[in-house]
Amino acid sequence: MDKTYYDPKDLKKFGNISDWNPELGEKFFEYYNAVFAEGKLSAREKSLIALAVSHAIQCPYCIDAYTTDALQRGIEKGEMMASSACKLGLLTEKEKRIMPTAKSLHFRKSNLADPAEQLKYLNNGIFGDGSLPTFQKTLGRTGDFPLRPTELEILQINVGYMCNLVCSHCHVDAGPDRKEIMTRDTMAHILDVLRTTTIDTLDLTGGAPEMNPHFRWFVEEASKIGVRDLIVRSNLTIILANKKFHDLPQFFRQHGVHVVSSLPFYSRERTDKQRGNGVFEKSIQALQMLNEQGYGKPGSGLVLDLVYNPAGAFLPGDQAALEAEYKRRLFEDFGIEFNALFSITNLPISRFLEFLIARDSFEDYMDTLIEAYNPATIGGVMCRNTVSVGYDGTLYDCDFNQMLELKADVPRPHISDFDAEALRKRIIRTSQHCYGCTAGAGSSCQGTTT
Repeated sequence: MDKTYYDPKDLKKFGNISDWNPELGEKFFEYYNAVFAEGKLSAREKSLIALAVSHAIQCPYCIDAYTTDALQRGIEKGEMMASSACKLGLLTEKEKRIMPTAKSLHFRKSNLADPAEQLKYLNNGIFGDGSLPTFQKTLGRTGDFPLRPTELEILQINVGYMCNLVCSHCHVDAGPDRKEIMTRDTMAHILDVLRTTTIDTLDLTGGAPEMNPHFRWFVEEASKIGVRDLIVRSNLTIILANKKFHDLPQFFRQHGVHVVSSLPFYSRERTDKQRGNGVFEKSIQALQMLNEQGYGKPGSGLVLDLVYNPAGAFLPGDQAALEAEYKRRLFEDFGIEFNALFSITNLPISRFLEFLIARDSFEDYMDTLIEAYNPATIGGVMCRNTVSVGYDGTLYDCDFNQMLELKADVPRPHISDFDAEALRKRIIRTSQHCYGCTAGAGSSCQGTTT
């Protein structure tokens, strides 16, 4: 028999199934559209699930329809292959690596990819109706509003959102699909600012900053200027991601780079859950490579710090206790040494905001942050001595404001028009995400603030 019941032409007639009973057809399509609408799962995720089920039941019409739907949503063929393999538990290690490469909010076309949508959650609802006090109101109660800068000491530079990882709590929404990259011209403006001001700390972040094609040039030029503290925030795994990155530990040592690396926990399960399969093992290998260059070793002068952030909707534990336990476990299990551990609170923006909304815990988490508000943290919040520079040169009060597109309140908020005096006199812009930096012992890119 050379002909099957399946005829691709018939699929085009799907919209006509209500011709014989319009009322019933209307109800069917109302239900169908509701099922595939954005909700706890994105429409994109539902499309992949539908494709996997189609393969499970071996329905050629369904396979055809949801393959077309997936392609129209920008889903890559590798993801469709991996989704289809799930039906029989045949997901290979290679396919598991393919799946996370397109999970950024932007790639999924999530409404939360738009900073304005995030600000709706932060400014409306429980804050709009007065159920919880706004951050500005809380600052006023303690006499700290308006919040103003102290001495400008740090330029934190986001050189691009591209990253080899797609971490579940990333506030940058970084990933391999993000193409925003700082140009060499913008970097040159930053170098000019360093030459003409008293700013003594350059803090490079991303994404994975090492993936910017001008990264090494930027580090070399900054080291020539004699920046006191040249920080690179590395996710560690980038060192092993490609042969061209394998010499990064030597490059860092050569230029006296202060390496700050995120390691969510000292165990494989918790780290991989937050950052992806295989991340812990690669992170350990990278830390050992840094140790071999002298990083984290007493008396070497090569500083290696780690960053911890909670796996869920709760505040981090005591930083000193966590540091002691990290040092004990990493040394006993892997022979790894490092200098200090920075404990950072998850702020309710970007992917962590999505995490909270999906688990219906946004209100509870905000209540937790507000209950833990500590006015003693205000003196050390990073927006007071730091200016954040976006990949396009735009100036912000901090990296978190950058992700919400809350530009610094100066006439010309761009690195090419850098005005130290205007920045010193500005009022720092705040929203409810700022509660994350002032809860408990405080939180900044350098750890606790009290």
